[in-house]
Amino acid sequence: MPLENETSPLDSARITIYGEIAAKINFACQQSSFALLRDLRIENMDNGSGIDNLQINLRSNPTFLKEKSWRIDRIAPGEIITIKDRDLELDGSFLLNLVESVQGTVNVTVEAGGRILAEQSRPVELLAYNEWGGANYMPELLAAFSMPNDPAVDRVLHDAGKLLRKAGRPDGIDGYTTGAGMGACFCYLCGNSQSWHRLYSSPFELRAERTENPVAWTGT
Repeated sequence: MPLENETSPLDSARITIYGEIAAKINFACQQSSFALLRDLRIENMDNGSGIDNLQINLRSNPTFLKEKSWRIDRIAPGEIITIKDRDLELDGSFLLNLVESVQGTVNVTVEAGGRILAEQSRPVELLAYNEWGGANYMPELLAAFSMPNDPAVDRVLHDAGKLLRKAGRPDGIDGYTTGAGMGACFCYLCGNSQSWHRLYSSPFELRAERTENPVAWTGT
């Protein structure tokens, strides 16, 4: 312990945090093991002395993810340490119950000897359970909102078959092989759903898009 009026090494410690976390998070992220924490490094800016027994803590507000901590035995002068274990556990129940987007934060602190040496906060947009983050943020999660087994999809296929029969064409919907029936599905949706008109006429969203249940765009 330092003597009175003596400066502790921690008093002059200079730690910099480098972090990158997803800007948008939704329930699909929790279901798909989406990479949330893309980068986390700490740098000892002091080239003269190292620091022992550090702890990095990551917390969120509101608590949409489980708190996580990492322990570092020592960081040498001028050293940069990269955290490789960056898996975070999202609270699926919290995200599933979000009906509107809310603003959240992720806070990272570096502590040693009971003192906070560095702190960094990053904003995170918590999307509603049925909201996709857009092509700029999570293009790979668009498929998570596909609902091919919804009963409304069967109704679309059934009614599209009627359109084909009425036109004197085979009513088989085998789009994955010959493409037959896709035009009939399109015509049916355009003629029976204002939601589909709105979706089809709008530009593909780059930032965020609220998805709709198939019942909404079939009008049934």
